[in-house]
Amino acid sequence: MSRHDDRDERPKRSWAEIDLDALGPPNDAALIAAFLDARERDVQLAALGGLRDGLSAGRLGLTAGLRAQLRSLSDELAEMAEFVLAAG
Repeated sequence: MSRHDDRDERPKRSWAEIDLDALGPPNDAALIAAFLDARERDVQLAALGGLRDGLSAGRLGLTAGLRAQLRSLSDELAEMAEFVLAAG
């Protein structure tokens, strides 16, 4: 069995099973992108918080991909996304 097949056998976890408070906001661009792709409001809010913190601390920059993801967020999250875009 290949290594790829082994990963496919691991149980999948839904975002609802993950304690976002315990996990904390994502702190790198790849995790932020994954959180934004989740399409669940609480997960996206965590991504925006992590991106905001990373931009403020100078640890992260806005890539073209992150900008595109931010622009595709629902209207409900648009205000926070605009703040993040302005900060970057």
